[in-house]
Amino acid sequence: MSGFIKGLTVSQKKRIAWMTVVAAGLFVVLRILPGAVAPERPGQFLARAGATDDRVELCDVSNLGFSLVNDAVSPVRLNTRFLSEPVPGEATEVLLSVETFSGKAVAFDDILETHEEKIHLLIVDPSLGDYHHKHPRPAEVTGEYRFSFTPRAGGEYRVFAEFASARTGRPVHGVSNLMIPNEVRDAVKEERREVEKGDYRFELVSSSDGYRARRPQELRVRVSRREGGREVVLEPIMGEYAHIVGFDVERTGFTHMHPLIAGTDYPLDPVSPEIGFMLQVGEPGFYKIWAQFNIDGEEVFVPFGLTVNP
Repeated sequence: MSGFIKGLTVSQKKRIAWMTVVAAGLFVVLRILPGAVAPERPGQFLARAGATDDRVELCDVSNLGFSLVNDAVSPVRLNTRFLSEPVPGEATEVLLSVETFSGKAVAFDDILETHEEKIHLLIVDPSLGDYHHKHPRPAEVTGEYRFSFTPRAGGEYRVFAEFASARTGRPVHGVSNLMIPNEVRDAVKEERREVEKGDYRFELVSSSDGYRARRPQELRVRVSRREGGREVVLEPIMGEYAHIVGFDVERTGFTHMHPLIAGTDYPLDPVSPEIGFMLQVGEPGFYKIWAQFNIDGEEVFVPFGLTVNP
């Protein structure tokens, strides 16, 4: 091979170098575009072969930090509309449509399953005090999906969509809005590291110097009984012991954290189990952190308030 290269003229070498650069550039573009035809990723091939799955890879991507989501950077367009007049405190049906910027509908088969679901919707009101995690189901028309949620506040809810392209294996984020006719509450920037709900106490366990922007730091959530001494049983939820989602006050995006140890095949402290996550945000400020658990067969959403320093 080296003899062949040496035998080429300067112009032939330049032509080969240029073709290599173009081919590499095309490959990168195909890997980035969610609707593009791209080679199958190694994790997808292994999953299809039955050797393993690429869930951990997708989790790792989600753990990279805060995702800025708006129409300017999102590769998909989302549209949400109520199928009936929304009433605070009552379940309301919503129709979601997803399409690429070229107008192609994103079908159910175009999406990989991640954490036991195809599409994850993270829905939050302006106060950051009413959060919902929903998984829409396909409707009659390709690219349209239905889900139901019960708004408890008013104003313009932000609906963040998170899924992975079946063609590229890459995570895709989109955003839409839903207006609820009710009193709009402002976000309360209150530091809150301990929450009591029902029979349980939930605590954010952090380092002594607090959290800082642009620095990956471990965040741990501890669960215990309020009266102490009794066993706490965390049941699987979407394949993990817990999930955490964080929003900034302006709701410019979100961070979706999965446990540092994937799955539920490892022991926990029976009385005060702790789950570790990796928190990384780019900007200082106040963040509302929502932890999601499955306890006693019921989903539990726990709100924390966290200030991230410069």
